Amino acid sequence: MSQRYGFRRARTKLGYRKIQADIYMPSASEASIPVALYNYVGVEKADGSGGGEFGLTIQPASSGGRFVILVYRSIVGLTPPWDFVRDQNGNPIELPAGRTYRLLVATDDNLYKAWLYDETGNQIIYREWRTAVSANGSNQHARRVTSLFTESGTRAYANNNRWREVLVGTPISFHRMTSTDLEGGSPVSQTEPPGNEDIWINVNVIDPYFNEDISINIPA
Repeated sequence: MSQRYGFRRARTKLGYRKIQADIYMPSASEASIPVALYNYVGVEKADGSGGGEFGLTIQPASSGGRFVILVYRSIVGLTPPWDFVRDQNGNPIELPAGRTYRLLVATDDNLYKAWLYDETGNQIIYREWRTAVSANGSNQHARRVTSLFTESGTRAYANNNRWREVLVGTPISFHRMTSTDLEGGSPVSQTEPPGNEDIWINVNVIDPYFNEDISINIPA
């Protein structure tokens, strides 16, 4: 069966090396996720040669049917490129849903660094990986994304994905994200099949800094 999806993305112009954001992950009462929900931040080269993403996912098939958050990373040049972030025993790290977390990624020369904090500011995770990125942000975008996937014929929804305090960084500043930072001047929504952006994806823009509440509802 073919997958269907909807996503909402805010991506910067070139020249960025850092992004931080608070994200509320929906609870089980706010979502039905047959395949996967992702909320992530990332920094990557425009040509795909380095960088990647770091974030939170809910995918019941990977957690024994339980509605929990799994932390993951997708980094160019690693084997495998996509994997869960694991604890010292090799198990995927699990977190409770229905809470707010802070994601932060930053790049140095050939080094991708990622942090995760809980809603009280306690550090949960720090990881770093080798990949072709730079401290000067050359040819690099930063982005934050909400995406929901399901199989054809199966309904999925995820309400109240709340992005707050989104900060982006160049080598000389670290500031609240505005339209001046963004590629095209604003976030974009996209669906597969295309043409359902205004039907499946509901966005409540909280302020001009693109703090947003995003709800995605993909019908059967």
